[in-house]
Amino acid sequence: MDSNDIIVYTVLEVSKILRVNKKKVYDLIDAGLLDCLKLGGKKIPKMALESFLNTYLGYDLEDAYNIKKLELANA
Repeated sequence: MDSNDIIVYTVLEVSKILRVNKKKVYDLIDAGLLDCLKLGGKKIPKMALESFLNTYLGYDLEDAYNIKKLELANA
């Protein structure tokens, strides 16, 4: 199966894509920031992951319950 054919990801797969641990992915789900469904375990649809990345681009998500806009220093 080609990676373009994947329509749902496991929590582990999303954690590898985002380069965070699985707990962080569960935190994002529990905070309502990342949509999922349950099919023998939580699964994240590809479109939900893409929407999450587009929605929160430019935000600090270190604390999923206290989201802040990134303040970038002028170069």
